[in-house]
Amino acid sequence: MKGLVEIHLKEDQLERYGLPNIGYPVQIELVESLLFDGAKLDLGLLLYFIQKDCSQHPDKWPNYEPAMLRLIEMNSANGDHELISLEGANWLFHAGDVDLTGKTVTIHRREDLIAAMRPHDDGALVLSVCHPLDADSIAKILILSKKPHPEYGVCMRENNWEYALDASAQNTSALYGHPGAAYLSYWESGVGIEPDGTESSFFSQRELKPLPSPQVAVQIGTFYENCTEEDLI
Repeated sequence: MKGLVEIHLKEDQLERYGLPNIGYPVQIELVESLLFDGAKLDLGLLLYFIQKDCSQHPDKWPNYEPAMLRLIEMNSANGDHELISLEGANWLFHAGDVDLTGKTVTIHRREDLIAAMRPHDDGALVLSVCHPLDADSIAKILILSKKPHPEYGVCMRENNWEYALDASAQNTSALYGHPGAAYLSYWESGVGIEPDGTESSFFSQRELKPLPSPQVAVQIGTFYENCTEEDLI
C-alpha cells in the first residue's frame, strides 16, 4: 500500500457522519477528492487506513479509538454477543463471548487488552474484542485462524487452539512486531493471574466489556477486503 498522510475532514463531513475532529490517515492519492470534490466518504476504507496507521504508530490508537468505534458502528448490523462464524479463503473463526477468568490466549497493545481467544468445539478459535483492532492484531488473528490441512493440521498442530497456544509462547516474526505493537499472551488461570497464582496489573481488565459480534465481523471484513499480501506478513 502506498503512503498515508494525515488530513482533517471538512466540518460538514464530520457532522454528517458524527466523527470526531481529529487528523485522519488517508492514502495520498485520495486526499484531493476527499477534501475538495465533496466525494462521499468510503467509511470502510477510512477504517482500514486507521487500522493500518495504528499498527505503524501504536501510540496513536487511543486518539483514534472514538473514530474507529463510530466507523465500526456505522458499518455493522445490529446484534449482541451471539456466536457468529467468520470465514475467508484460508481462515475461519467464530466471534463470540470469551470467559476471561478461564484459559485464554490474548492480544495486547502494551498494557491494554485488545482481544481474547478460546477454543471452540470444532477446534477453531472463538474471538472476543475489547478495543478496536489495528491491522497487526487482525493479521495475527487471521494467521492463527488458518483452515486446517486435512493431513498436517494447522502448521503441524492439531487445531487452531493448539497453534495459538504454541504461538503465544514463541517469539516468531510472523506473530510479533516492534515495541508497542500487538503481542500474544497465554493465561492458564484467566487474564491477570500469573503462573504462581499472584495477580498482575492485567487483572482489572477482566471487567472490560466486549464489542458485539457484528462489530467484530465489520473490523475483520473491512481489513480483509482491503488488505494486501504485505499486511499478512
